[in-house]
Amino acid sequence: MNPTWNPALSALGVEYLFPYQELVVSRILESESLRQGVVLPTGAGKSLCFQLPALLFPHPTLVIYPLRSLMSDQKRRCDEAGLLTVILQGGQTKQQRDEVWHVLASSKVHMVLTNPETLLLPSVIERLNKVRFSHVVYDEAHCMTLWGKDFRPKYRELPRALESLKIPRTTAFTATASQAVTSDWEEHLFRGEPWTLIRASADRPNIEFSREPYLSLRWSLTRAVLREKRPAAVFCRSRDGVRQWAHHLHRETGLDVRHYHAGLTREEKTGIESWFHGSRDGVLVCTNAFGMGVDKPDIRTVIHLDWPARTEDYLQEAGRAGRDGKASLALLMFRSTADAPLVAGCWRKKLLHVFGETPENCSGCDYCRGLWSGLPPELTRACGVLAKHVRRLDRLECQALLRGRSGGQWKGLENLYGWGLWKNLDDLTFRDAWQSLEAGGWVVFRGHSAPGLLEVSRAI
Repeated sequence: MNPTWNPALSALGVEYLFPYQELVVSRILESESLRQGVVLPTGAGKSLCFQLPALLFPHPTLVIYPLRSLMSDQKRRCDEAGLLTVILQGGQTKQQRDEVWHVLASSKVHMVLTNPETLLLPSVIERLNKVRFSHVVYDEAHCMTLWGKDFRPKYRELPRALESLKIPRTTAFTATASQAVTSDWEEHLFRGEPWTLIRASADRPNIEFSREPYLSLRWSLTRAVLREKRPAAVFCRSRDGVRQWAHHLHRETGLDVRHYHAGLTREEKTGIESWFHGSRDGVLVCTNAFGMGVDKPDIRTVIHLDWPARTEDYLQEAGRAGRDGKASLALLMFRSTADAPLVAGCWRKKLLHVFGETPENCSGCDYCRGLWSGLPPELTRACGVLAKHVRRLDRLECQALLRGRSGGQWKGLENLYGWGLWKNLDDLTFRDAWQSLEAGGWVVFRGHSAPGLLEVSRAI
């Protein structure tokens, strides 16, 4: 490593660089003209790869983010490290914007943090043309591909719009770039010009990848949050779901549980980010608005309640776990159905296959550790009980048996095998689990009357 970097590393609180970091930084600093894509796994220190050059360059680095939360998090870290950083974003008052221009004109600014929509305002481009930049960085650059076609078309306009700034070095950073993403960079970000790609394995050996089947998500999620190490992040697709699951977990576990989604105010987001950053036992239920770049190094468990749209998204969000390099868990919850085939084989290899990787050895997954059954324990026990009563009980009697109901019309059920198996469940959890039994095809009732007669309880 170049010894002239040592003062800058010390300023950033870092003693050394990992090999991939050193390679990326060397190319950025030593090239007078550069177009480069960098794909490093979550937690590999991508931000350091442009923070260090920013300290050493004579002119500022322009960093483009997809989310405000990432800008705020980066600003916090830069302030702690002594990097002079300014933010250009929507919603700033004229006074705030004038202060940014003043600082840029009168001080040695290391980084300017912004987003596509703000950067493409004619008034902003006009003022930035008066500033010399050493480097432009697209952070979380896979968003140009995922969002640039429909959701945020301004991403597609950036490379052409930035031509007037004549920035000599362009680098795109991400943790999740499939072949489709890097091909899109070649066409739209680097626009057919020669460029290089530095790619490390997407694998995170310190994360164990596991799946947990459930009959009732209310039941299994509560159990998982209490069982696994914390702090924990729980990912859910919808804002309503985030609020509801946070309320459920707080009520059922008594833990400090909060929620986070894009619809919160900036003040609310900042408060929750600050709380979670300092928490040692908290649970954050969140949408993917928390999924990129927010730096909490000691998240021990990441739980997904839904499968994201793409495997790349799953690995990005699961990668919030264990950024400090210590053992952590990524847990995917899924509903059990009798028709779903049991997925055999290494779960880690299946996840990495989307990046064209075929690891020879698994550093930890449910299948390779012999923990994969594809069935929740409450399902096997319930089916074992009901299988004893095929053609003897109808639907209502089976429900009463599991719930531990006796007396009146249920007289005598208390003497049957399995009575009260689910007697400790509340009404909502019991209904959820029972509906899964029927909808999943585990139990079947037939007959002319509404309750039907239990005909099948699948042997497991």
